[in-house]
Order: sequence, then C-alpha cells, then structure tokens
Amino acid sequence: MKNRGFTLIELLAVIMIIGIIALVTTPLVMNQIEKSKKETLRDSIKGMVNAITYYQTENEIFTGGTYTVDGSSLKAGSTKIEVDGSILGTGTIIMNSKDEATIKIQYQQYCATGSLKNLKVEKKRCN
Repeated sequence: MKNRGFTLIELLAVIMIIGIIALVTTPLVMNQIEKSKKETLRDSIKGMVNAITYYQTENEIFTGGTYTVDGSSLKAGSTKIEVDGSILGTGTIIMNSKDEATIKIQYQQYCATGSLKNLKVEKKRCN
C-alpha cells in the first residue's frame, strides 16, 4: 500500500526554510521603508520651497521671509500658500533674499534641518 502526503520532518524543514528567508529579508524591507519615508519628506519639502519661491515671485517679495508649516498648510503670516504635492510636518522654512531656504521641520519621528541643497533628515526630535 502506497501512502500519499508529506511526513512531519518534510513539513518542519519547509517551515524552517521559510522562517530563515523571513529573518533574512525583514531587515532589508524595513531599511527600504525607512528610506522611502525620508525621501517622501525630502520631496515634500522641495515642493514647499518651490511654492514659496513662486509665491515670493508673484508677490514681488525680494527680502525673503519666514514661512510656517503646520501639517496641513504652508503659511506666510496668515496667508495660505498653495502647494503642489503634500505638506508634511510642522516647523519653519526661512527664505533669504537669494531664495536660499533654511529648513527645520519635524515629521513623525524625523527631523529635517539645513538648506535645500544640504538637507539632513534624521530619526530624532528637532530642538
């Protein structure tokens, strides 16, 4: 008589192989998720700086200014600035007269600081 099916040893071997694959790939997936969150914040900040540059050009503001981000809007004083894309985090963007931005924005556990060309996004609280 011929038995069909898998033995307990064969099933355990397959489960162990799947477990090893999961242990190896989990850190790789988590690193990619971390990188994508940081890049999303970078892209959001670039969009906000572009919107500020456009706003300053349209309103003939040549001295720069301080702009606030509150998680749902970008504002110059009490004036809302339209942004193509998403607005993430809370903080400030300071523009100088040469359209160079100094950024300090907190989004979830990430802090973005520096200039647009040298933007640091770190997993920490902004001071």
